[in-house]
Formats: sequence, C-alpha cells, structure tokens
Amino acid sequence: MIAPRINELRTKYSQLSLHLIGSLGSASLSRREADIAVRLNRPKEPNLVPRKVATVPFHLYGSADYLTNTAAQDRVFIAYDETMEQSPQQAWLKKQASDRPILLRSNDLNIQATIA
Repeated sequence: MIAPRINELRTKYSQLSLHLIGSLGSASLSRREADIAVRLNRPKEPNLVPRKVATVPFHLYGSADYLTNTAAQDRVFIAYDETMEQSPQQAWLKKQASDRPILLRSNDLNIQATIA
C-alpha cells in the first residue's frame, strides 16, 4: 500500500524519510519505535488514534493443476501458525476452510508460497 506510492509521497512531502519494516510483530508507537503503524487490526493501546486507510480483500489461491485435479470438498489449506491466530485473515481462512484440514501452518508467507 505504501511502497507503490513512494514517489507520490516524496513529491508531496520533500523532507519525508521512510523506513518500511515488514514484521509479524507490532511496533510500539508509545515507545517511539515508529511514528506511524499500518496494521490489519485495531491497536489495543488506549492512547492511540486509529484511522481506517484501506480495506484488504482476502482470496484463496491454488495452482491450476491442483484446482483442476482436486474436488473442492477435498482441498486442503495453508494457514498462519498460532502467532497469527487472532488476525482477521486467519479468522477469514478458518471460516472458508470450515472442517477441512490445514496441511501446513507457518508465520512466514514466503514459506507458505513455496508450498502452494
């Protein structure tokens, strides 16, 4: 969301300096670990002022071969591990999977992508 708009931001705010960190953890704004945090869920700290900046749609993906050769009711899922159990995307996936099996759980999207 931010990286593709760097040039636009730089034009608008010439003194802007960004350090983008992709992390499963949350930077503490109250401890000045970051000035702005983009998160998928609302912060729990009462002194922060959250603003919705976008809606992120979730989708299921599979290789063409897997989708062609596996009946919908037999498909298995790749999910986040317990560190992401309360995340919106994990809740959405669990709803989609229903009682079908989770083949792999990982906190790393790169690992998930190599299995898919």
